[in-house]
Amino acid sequence: MIRGHTLKLSWLVDEFGDIPHQADDLTVLWHARAFILRLISSIFPDNTNSRISGPLFILQIWAWERFKIISPSIRDPSAPHDAPLGARWSRARQITEVTTHVLPQIRYNLDRMRPEDITWEPYSEELLDELPDMCIQGRPSWKTVVPLICFHIIEWHQPDRVMRQFGLAQPIPAPPMQTDELHDITLQLSESNWAHHHATYIHCWNRREQYIVQGQQMGQPLHHHSEYMEWYRRAGRRWISISGAAIGCVEDAIEDCLIKLQNPSTQNVAKVKRTLRKMMIALEQESRLCQMPPPQSAPQAATFNDELEEDQPIHPPGPSRRPKTTPITPSSTSSTSNASILSTDDVMPPPSHFTLSRMASCWSYSLSSRTASS
Repeated sequence: MIRGHTLKLSWLVDEFGDIPHQADDLTVLWHARAFILRLISSIFPDNTNSRISGPLFILQIWAWERFKIISPSIRDPSAPHDAPLGARWSRARQITEVTTHVLPQIRYNLDRMRPEDITWEPYSEELLDELPDMCIQGRPSWKTVVPLICFHIIEWHQPDRVMRQFGLAQPIPAPPMQTDELHDITLQLSESNWAHHHATYIHCWNRREQYIVQGQQMGQPLHHHSEYMEWYRRAGRRWISISGAAIGCVEDAIEDCLIKLQNPSTQNVAKVKRTLRKMMIALEQESRLCQMPPPQSAPQAATFNDELEEDQPIHPPGPSRRPKTTPITPSSTSSTSNASILSTDDVMPPPSHFTLSRMASCWSYSLSSRTASS
């Protein structure tokens, strides 16, 4: 069962796999703790495990709670009164309005997310009030920056990097506190006294009430050029798909061009030209980056004289509607042969009146032509 400071997971499965039919509260508590321990052990495997492991359904619920573009709709979104919040996703779901099982499209959707597509505060006060007491017992520690300890494993809990989740303004965070040395610790030191080895982290955990982060309440959403957003674009990875990166680069380039053209100097115009070239390359349209080719006229459209002869009377009989025009005469005393004179034949006639009777005659003629050809 227990070897050094480790516990064999197969023993947990054998002893606490199924809850007895008439179990008392203490037995249910033992089984619940065993199940949580199995989950934690799969989240933090040792270095001998070369494959990704862990309860991925917890990660999936985390994403559904925050990203609307990938979350299905549930019939009853209220919090369950006798189970954790994630249990509500086990109810009937609809996925007709979200993309599923198409990884490139999901990546593109994530790249194109807008601030309104994210649930920034998934744990509202109204929602927390509906949860059972067991789910909110550790609420004072939700905003404390402390190490989480499980035998030899140390993982830092850093809510100071996700303060928007608590309704607070997010400052530019310090570098992550998780070091490579902590991840390099293996069970090769299984006989070590981990309480002594991690005494510093245990002391920090025992004083967790002193490390609760404070901040200003979030007011207006951050604009695109706020100090935090400028830092985020420099430090983060903005896109995870080729299409998303192309569109994002073009959006940045358009904004850059508009800013430079506010001061249209020769230097800025040259920068705009270079930026436009980058936009075409990002859109995979670099073949269009060339000198303007000579005009390329379209072929003449075919005419159908027989149909036009039967289709002549557009205007009712009467005097011509063509407006009178005054010939243009040169203002100088030069010869009229060199002047540009506009004759009445060069004037474009007014548009024809396409009446309902005219439409009916065209429709009947079209039907008669099809009947005759068949």
